[in-house]
Amino acid sequence: MFQQKFKNSFLNLYLAFEFVFAYLYPVENKLRQTASRFSGPFSGFRLKRFYKKMIGKEKLCFDVGAVDGQHTEAWLKLDSKSICVAADAAAFEDLEKQFDEDEALTLVPAIPTLDILIARHGLPDFCRITSVYDTENVLKGLSKPVKALSFPYDITKLTAAMNCINRLEKIGDYEFNWSYGRNLELAKKWTSPAGMRTILHGFSENYRSGDIYVRWRVPRS
Repeated sequence: MFQQKFKNSFLNLYLAFEFVFAYLYPVENKLRQTASRFSGPFSGFRLKRFYKKMIGKEKLCFDVGAVDGQHTEAWLKLDSKSICVAADAAAFEDLEKQFDEDEALTLVPAIPTLDILIARHGLPDFCRITSVYDTENVLKGLSKPVKALSFPYDITKLTAAMNCINRLEKIGDYEFNWSYGRNLELAKKWTSPAGMRTILHGFSENYRSGDIYVRWRVPRS
């Protein structure tokens, strides 16, 4: 019991540290990268564990809007391939140095449409879209269902999240889940598009921002 309490206390302290450095201060990409690397090994372990449970090993993943490469790094450690779309020119340069020509990684300097990425590299098992990009416009470039994806939400910009849900509902038969902040903990049950809309409307300030996760049930022809 003591070990579990210590583990939980350490995790809460770590999450608080990540929140302060990643959200409360208006830092540039360089400082975000420094903060992420400072929290390094534990964050990397959590990401690997999270993605192993969610999507498994040896998958094809898209990282759209990558800044520090932590998610791509977790996928590579799971023997997956990553198509990594850098957030900007500075991020592209840093990611290029970080991964040093890893054969399982394809680094892209700017985002074409998701349909073009799929045509060039294949249908991804998972596509992560970050807040760096306008998620609504990114999803407008997707005309076929992907197996799973995630995109950010913010309760001060609920219309954007609702539009993303509406867009995905037109593309495929999806179910939804969510995590708040950067805790990497999904809700116990997946829900329908209507259920996700209801959940978003009920979020309090404690769940101000986070990520919505989406997976298909039966793809439409």
